[in-house]
Formats: sequence, C-alpha cells, structure tokens
Amino acid sequence: AKNAHIDLKLDKKENVNSPYKDMYSLYNIALSYYKNNLNSKEGEEARKYLENRKLDKDTINYFDIGLSLSGGLSEGLSKKYSENLLEEAGLSNNGKDVFINRIMFTIKDNEGNPAGFSGRKYDDSDAPKYVNSKETPIFKKGNILYNYYNAKNDIKKKKEIIISEGFMEVIRCHTIGIDNVVALMGTSFTKDHLTVIKKDNVDVVLNLDQDEAGKIATIQIGKLLMKEGISPTVIIFSKYKDADELIVYEGAEAFIGAYEKRVNFIDFELDYLKKNKIGALMVIERDYSLAQYIEPANKIYADLSSELLISIFFPNNPLHDGGVIIQGNKITCAGSVFPTSMNPNISKRLGTRHRAALGISEISDCIAIVVSEETGRISIAIQSELNYNLSLDDAKLLLLEELQPKKET
Repeated sequence: AKNAHIDLKLDKKENVNSPYKDMYSLYNIALSYYKNNLNSKEGEEARKYLENRKLDKDTINYFDIGLSLSGGLSEGLSKKYSENLLEEAGLSNNGKDVFINRIMFTIKDNEGNPAGFSGRKYDDSDAPKYVNSKETPIFKKGNILYNYYNAKNDIKKKKEIIISEGFMEVIRCHTIGIDNVVALMGTSFTKDHLTVIKKDNVDVVLNLDQDEAGKIATIQIGKLLMKEGISPTVIIFSKYKDADELIVYEGAEAFIGAYEKRVNFIDFELDYLKKNKIGALMVIERDYSLAQYIEPANKIYADLSSELLISIFFPNNPLHDGGVIIQGNKITCAGSVFPTSMNPNISKRLGTRHRAALGISEISDCIAIVVSEETGRISIAIQSELNYNLSLDDAKLLLLEELQPKKET
C-alpha cells in the first residue's frame, strides 16, 4: 500500500451512518490515491491534458479531479479490505483495477460523500472515452445530481438551479463564477432528481446539449417538470454543442448572454416542432357527433392545451399517427382513425392525414386541421373542401370565421 501511495489510515471521517460505511471508506481512500497520483511525477501528462482543457489547480482541487495509473489500487486496498467488497464497490475486477490510466472525476452523493467515479481517457488509444462506476449500494446514478452538494447553497441563494448534461459544463460554469449548476451525467431525469428539485422550491433552467439528442432530452425533461407545476426556461445557443465549448471559444459573456436570453419551455418546444415539421391531425367536433371514432382505450377528456397537443403528436408517442378529437375546450380522444376521402379528383400528392381530414369533413360538419409533416404548413378541411397549404395567419382567420358565433341579421 505504501508503494502504491495509498493511505489506509485516512483521518477523514465519512459523513455517513450506514451499513455501507466500509464502502464509503474505500471511496475516500481511492479519492486520496487518485489525487496524489495526479500531483506525482507519473501525473505530468495528465496535468498537461487538464491544462490544455483550461482547468487550473484551484478548479481541479475544487472538483476533486484525480488520476488512475496502470494499477496498484486494488492491491493496496486488499491489505485491509476483502476482494468481495472491492468488487461490490466497483473498484476491482478479479483483483485488478477497474480504472486504468484515466482522468478521474469524483461523483459525490447529495450529502457530499464520494460514491462513484467517471474515468476519462486522455491519450489517443482506442479505449472507450469514459469508464464509469457501476451501480452499487451507495451509487445509484438516478439518485445523484453531479455537483449538487457543492451547488446547493448557491441554488438556495439564487432560488434557481441550472441543469446541464455532463461534468464539463458544470466545471466550466464554475470557472466563470456560476455555481448553481448540476449535471445529470447523461440525459436521464428521474423521480429522485425531481424530488430534490421540488424540495428546494426553485426555478429550473435547462442547459442540455444543443444537438438533436440534447433537444429531445430537453423536451422530455421539460414535460416532466410541467406536469409537476414547474415551468422551466431553456438556454439556447448556436455553433457549439454545449456550454463548455461555448465558454472556451467565446468566453463567459457568450454564455451569460445566452442565459439572459433564455426562453420559456413551451416556446422552445413549439419552435422545435415547427423546425422539425412534426405532423398533426386535429378534428373539432361541432353539431355532428364523432363518438363512433373514439376508441375506449384512447379516451382522454383533458383540458385543451398546446402542451398536451405537442405531447400527443411528438414522434415517440404511440398515438402520434392518429388524430385527436376536440369538443369545446376538451380533448376527448387521441389516436383516432378517420375514414379517408375516396374522391377521385383530389391530388395524389396528399398524404394520409390530409385524406383523413377531407374524409371526415365529407360525412360531418367538423373542422379538420392538418399540420404537414413535410412542410410544417397548415391545411383545414370544412364541408368536403380542403383549404390547402395555409399560412399561420390565414389559418387563424379561417378558424375565427368558422368558430365565432354568427351574428343575427
């Protein structure tokens, strides 16, 4: 253990009263070992890598960043702890270290105890970019928000939490003095994360990656928050994948500017749907009943809202290919299948949604609204006539004309 620079007699006392106290001790010892490695002669290359990533010593120490070497941790720990415990903790596999030659990011639980690690390669090898701690009795990824323990005082002070996707966005924000930032360590957002946020009773800002996966995750998380009565805002910027890149290449002012111009979640979601041309079919019932097209399994009877409509027609929703029926200010059903028009004179370029809209308008007095998946344009079918490819303003005027009560003459 001495040869491996491992101190098995750490003075630090874990802030735990748990049957897994030995496992917490293992992680504290491992953390000390990794930090010593980074500051040793063997850590020179890793230090240069971190320097090139514009991380100074204070930042490295603040986030307890360390270095795993080619081995030695498992051998040293086995002098005091059983191999079974080392394997259960995810630090050893068949007597060998799990983390080899990696920059080590320490993951602390929400009480500040080291509970896991994420090891990043810093060379040009073909090895996986990251190796992460496995789930253990003290490390449940879905329970922990990265950096929450460090950030919680700032979160309460500012009455706001900024949720990012990965470690580096959190670390980079700290370097410019923004410390109310946490990370999901991926894009999964769980009920346990939600519980932490609701307990703090603060505003939520979503700062996930700007790529397609990040945008979809933003929408999924935003919907969960909205269901709980939390209306998040969203940080948007172009050119760069995440806040780390934005700050490195454009500076603190660029990120602060994007933060100050953040948008509310509903506007973000509507803009996403518009740009991605997500299709929809909405049928407004009038005097003629559409009850025969309501599938019992797909009954909703919920208040009409843009959030619910967006949720129904989002591509990963199994109901998005069907239509919704609207009665007054209620959505009564989703996933409805309507008869398609058999009119031989209609254009062959019209898709299934347009044909269904026209078809249901031929046998009822409804108003059928279609949003094209290909163009994002709106068409409205009324009394066997399809008003095709309308602008948003023209669609609004037509709907107002049809739905406003007629004045008596």
